[in-house]
Amino acid sequence: MKMWTLLGVLGLCAGLFGADGWSNNNPERKSLLPPVKILWSENFTGTLKDFDIEYRDGAEGKVELENAELKITKSNSSGYILVKSRKPFQVPVKTELQTYAGVRCGDANPEYSIGQLRLLGKNGDLKYFSGLNGRGGGGHKMTFLTNTAPSVWERKLAHLLVSEKTGELITPVIVVAGPPSTSFWKNWGVEDYAEFKSKWKTIFRSDKEEATNPRFSSADLEKQLSESAEHTAKVVQHDGRAMLLVDDKPAVPVFFKNYGQRIPGRPLKGTAMEQAGVSLRVVQLNFGQGPQVRGLWKDKKTFDVDAALSTIEIAMRTYPDSNLVLTVSLNHYKEFCTDFPEETWIRADGKTVYGRYVHSPQALAAKLPEGSWPWASMSSPVWQEAVKDNLTLLIDALKKSGMSKRIVGVHIGGYHDEQFSTRHTDYSKPALQNFRKYLRKKYGTEENLRKAWNRPDV
Repeated sequence: MKMWTLLGVLGLCAGLFGADGWSNNNPERKSLLPPVKILWSENFTGTLKDFDIEYRDGAEGKVELENAELKITKSNSSGYILVKSRKPFQVPVKTELQTYAGVRCGDANPEYSIGQLRLLGKNGDLKYFSGLNGRGGGGHKMTFLTNTAPSVWERKLAHLLVSEKTGELITPVIVVAGPPSTSFWKNWGVEDYAEFKSKWKTIFRSDKEEATNPRFSSADLEKQLSESAEHTAKVVQHDGRAMLLVDDKPAVPVFFKNYGQRIPGRPLKGTAMEQAGVSLRVVQLNFGQGPQVRGLWKDKKTFDVDAALSTIEIAMRTYPDSNLVLTVSLNHYKEFCTDFPEETWIRADGKTVYGRYVHSPQALAAKLPEGSWPWASMSSPVWQEAVKDNLTLLIDALKKSGMSKRIVGVHIGGYHDEQFSTRHTDYSKPALQNFRKYLRKKYGTEENLRKAWNRPDV
């Protein structure tokens, strides 16, 4: 087995491959389009007279139509450009709307350049996901412009719940703000969000039903593995973009995460994969506590390798023609910080950082969310060594069982949103020790540090 760790090859949402834009990454997304009620669409084959273009709060730039694409050039850092359709549409109150578009950009300033979709009612509210509470996932990706390789498109979404406040007449808009940038937009539309969700749930249910009916027996799988060659994968640069190759055939352009997925063997899909005859599926393994799942890492002495092998075996028996990527959450078991109190993540104010499953509260309220527990510092050597040991146990067991032949990658994640993101500055003992090691390596002496920081008191 050649194990490749795919650490977020690109950004949060799936990258987009080829001229067809983001829909290329999920073939089902295209097949869903006709049955889902399209309420409004814009293909940019008309003229600029189809739009109201506003340069607000000092914004400067230019809006053009090129090759059935909308080109928005922002030439200064002030204000924002608003492109409003002159073809609003009317829907009843309580309608859930989802607007979508493909966008590409090559000169964005990360975390500062903004390009986003909005649906405006009579109140002129540009608020993100207004009226649909809890639908704001992926906010950064939906808000900021991301640099893409040539011909690679990314998907933008926004939602609106039509209400008496918004009124029934809705106008789609595109907002570009921040530093100078040039972005291209196409495939702009609005669909019935409730119907869209219903269609996707149907696909999800079919995957779940399939996963409960393995096609192979354990004996069939053992025979297949004994006769199989080892499959491999690697990440390469192709035409200026990252590409995962499986057995030297193109697979997905991006692999991010699959947290919370309780169906062993959910498919990864894309047009390039289908054309190359590659079938790739994901199996999630939780080391620590997950939603309604205790996890494989039970306590400081127990890691349940057999449970991991059982989950992987079910996926292999259900999808005997597919190779697998393991997506592994490295979070610790709930009582870890009780067993190792000095490894606990501590904020600047001395308070403990708590989390649940995959999220850490941004600000600690007077009452912690139900089911929270202390999180260990990511600098904790105890946690790091335990994770290494557990991964080694898992990979050794896969090799011994022969299942490693059909596993082409291990994608690791952990902590907040499975991104190892740090929503709180870490002042724990392990973090301070690591920071001091970093300073000694970078500056050599305390005198050099004081001089570089212009801080004679450190």
